[in-house]
Amino acid sequence: MIRAIIFLLLYSYLIPITASNNALIITQITDDSPLTNTAKDIIRMAYQKLGINIHFLRLPAERSLVLTNQAVTDGELFRIDNINLAYPNLIKVPTPYLVAEHMAFSKTKQFTVKGWESVKPYRICFRIGYKVAEHNTRGFNIVLVNTNQQALHMLNSNRVEVVILDRLIGLNSIQSLGFKDIKMLTPPLQTTPLFHYLHKKHKKLVPKLNTIIQEHRQGKVLNY
Repeated sequence: MIRAIIFLLLYSYLIPITASNNALIITQITDDSPLTNTAKDIIRMAYQKLGINIHFLRLPAERSLVLTNQAVTDGELFRIDNINLAYPNLIKVPTPYLVAEHMAFSKTKQFTVKGWESVKPYRICFRIGYKVAEHNTRGFNIVLVNTNQQALHMLNSNRVEVVILDRLIGLNSIQSLGFKDIKMLTPPLQTTPLFHYLHKKHKKLVPKLNTIIQEHRQGKVLNY
């Protein structure tokens, strides 16, 4: 029954259902962007090599983790290392396949970024479930929103001073929203490898997926 509800959600997100209900549901926590699309291409390729159909479902970041941990959905497209410490039913495919660059974006402030303490003096914003930002900004002046687009709208209307986003997701979102006054500050606050996660009921797939990702990495440096 629960999986039937999820498939109805897939329809509502305009993701076509052409395979059987045995297809795995992999959640994505960001809208399609160069980073997300690259991740989807790699993970889709890996499952195709195993003869497994998958569908991607866009969900809010925190809800995605809860549903995958409960086996309502089957896996996470990409997450940072050790997310399974908080969600113990998730198993990490050990080889990272992307690198995220966590950047500060601002409309009114210009400064050289020197780690997370650089943004502490400012009113900052990022989406709920952005674990790297949550962990590194404890005690800061934070505004949480549901989506990256909401964060950028807050910044563009001068309601916050700094927004934290992945480099490619941020640049793509700014361009699509037409916000010409928002600039990316450098260098990155932090870079982190990204991993694919599955619910533990699919643990037999982990070594097979890991081998495919390792083979892919040998032919291409996955730093986007």
